[in-house]
Amino acid sequence: MPQVRLTLEDAKGLSDDEIASALMRLHLDYFNTPAAPDWCRVDGYTIDRVYYDAKVLSPPIVPQGDIMRVVLYSMRLIQIPNFWMSLAGEVDPQNWLHTAASLAVFRSADGYTMKFAYP
Repeated sequence: MPQVRLTLEDAKGLSDDEIASALMRLHLDYFNTPAAPDWCRVDGYTIDRVYYDAKVLSPPIVPQGDIMRVVLYSMRLIQIPNFWMSLAGEVDPQNWLHTAASLAVFRSADGYTMKFAYP
């Protein structure tokens, strides 16, 4: 999985939702390029919604970050089967997988990073 970092400068003025969205975009950008392995490459993606949900994001979900968000996103699958088919979600007739992830966002002196959070 690619490690992504959003600099403090790039995050300046962004809300917590926008920071989580920007990190998820950086993560998904890798899979939307020819450099990604065939079994996980996608042909586009969208961030459909980012929000805080105390029921989903409260402990015992780990890790817990400085910012916790749920990200609903969609990606167009190039080949089936592939890595993404292991995620919960729905694949529509145009091969778009609609799914969600819980993100733990961490702030440090040099920017923001993220990890996926699980129960």
